[in-house]
Amino acid sequence: MNNNKLLISSSSLARITSTNILLYFFSQIKLVIPILSFGSRILKYSLKANILIADVDIS
Repeated sequence: MNNNKLLISSSSLARITSTNILLYFFSQIKLVIPILSFGSRILKYSLKANILIADVDIS
């Protein structure tokens, strides 16, 4: 009887932890996506700036 109770509690605990992991994962994705888009925008601008600098150096 006691062993059965322990199994039930462990399975519910596992379910809770898995949902917490999923929630954490999704919250991290929500944070990561804008950072990535911002980073790609910075990269684009820096590449454009480098091209402009290179054009100035050539002329």
